[in-house]
Amino acid sequence: MNFENILPRKEKLDCLCYRQPAQSAHALNMATMEELRAAFHDIKSDAAIRVVIFTGVGDKAFIAGADIGELAKHDAVSGKEYTHRGQNVLNLIEIWANR
Repeated sequence: MNFENILPRKEKLDCLCYRQPAQSAHALNMATMEELRAAFHDIKSDAAIRVVIFTGVGDKAFIAGADIGELAKHDAVSGKEYTHRGQNVLNLIEIWANR
């Protein structure tokens, strides 16, 4: 996958650098969540990776939460699907961390 919002680096340690614009307070939009999903699918298939570090560009905030502006564009049904897609990515990360 071509990554726009995160920069994965593989070794025994993987470092994911989040580089959304600082004015967004690094809010997690769906494009970034999909990149995280793809990155963790790659990570979970590489048994040599034991540690993943999340870091961010800038000094204001680090992943302040969901992108509320993006979520506000959805109605109740698509908003629920949107949040479930994001939660599935977080579940994937948690499952990997607890393996």
